Amino acid sequence: MNAKLSGVLQSFKMLQHDVETDAEEMAQRIMSADARRKALKTATDTAVDALHSGMQEIEDFLGAMEGNNGAPGNASADSSTTSQQRSSDLTQK
Repeated sequence: MNAKLSGVLQSFKMLQHDVETDAEEMAQRIMSADARRKALKTATDTAVDALHSGMQEIEDFLGAMEGNNGAPGNASADSSTTSQQRSSDLTQK
């Protein structure tokens, strides 16, 4: 093999080695990015689950209000009973 071809072959081997080194570094970066993606997905799932839970609490509260004619614990019935008691107390005095 002549000197020019020998030099080309050596350059090709160096290039091949550098490409393999670069590929290993890229693979490590990809694995790191994938680990970060998985962590972010888990955090996002947790945040969405908490949001759904909060919305369910609101829906439950609204359902309770609708079941009591708009007053949680039927406060309107409680207030009318209290008003009637006050009226009867005044008439007795």
